[in-house]
Amino acid sequence: MITWEIKKILKSKNGRIALILFFILCTSMIFMKPQLEVVSHYKNSVDFWKVFNYRAFHPLMTFIMLIIIINVFSNIYTDEIISTVDNLILSSRNKNKVLYSKLALSIGVPTILYAVYLAAQFIITYIQYGKPINGGLQAIKILDNPFLVKEGYTIYGFILLKIGIILIILTTLGVLASLISFITKNSIQSTSGFLIFIFLGKVITLIKWLPKTVLLIFSKINYVDLIFNFQEFAGVYSGTLKIFNMSLDITNLCMSILIGTLFTGIFLCTITFKKFITR
Repeated sequence: MITWEIKKILKSKNGRIALILFFILCTSMIFMKPQLEVVSHYKNSVDFWKVFNYRAFHPLMTFIMLIIIINVFSNIYTDEIISTVDNLILSSRNKNKVLYSKLALSIGVPTILYAVYLAAQFIITYIQYGKPINGGLQAIKILDNPFLVKEGYTIYGFILLKIGIILIILTTLGVLASLISFITKNSIQSTSGFLIFIFLGKVITLIKWLPKTVLLIFSKINYVDLIFNFQEFAGVYSGTLKIFNMSLDITNLCMSILIGTLFTGIFLCTITFKKFITR
């Protein structure tokens, strides 16, 4: 069923648009790089990692990935409602597999696309800056604001941490876009609902009468800032706050909320599927 779903996406207009956007994204990064230190032999020993870090988590990447997710997953079920294929699916013996394959794709496609993107940027950066070396050095060597780093990460550890966080964000967006597609009746409702979710956290940060703790947390985990200011969140020390006489690290708390949002989205999808299946 997953293979059938992938073929259907690739044959659709939205799927083709997604592939074109992804190709543009991968190739456009050739021309993007951070300000590098000027040394006597031109190339610094960590130039590769600094450029790769810049490209791997660039706001343009997360923005285009968001557009791809909206294109593909906000329509993953509403398109079938419009074409009345949903009645055929829900009356078939394989309706369980079909529904769960859509959920699997909402997790797998963002993961695979980002993995391919990383591989492309690794190769491009390797061609431009040579073999990656000194990845065991401290991460502050590749950062513009080293004083904000939460711990003494190595370059390897810091980049792997950020890759993990980006994957959590992208898969959560994929799952939630699919969930909203399952509970709405057309593409406009689905896309609008998803965009409302994206901007809701940012809007909450503007409600000044809310408790400072709530505003602080939403200022870190709203998806607008996570997409456009990711570098200011991942691995950065944000202080602590007290909840029920417990001192909690803000970054760890926010990560727990993000992971919880992902699993909540998956859980809500399964509940929605059960309602479809028992119709």
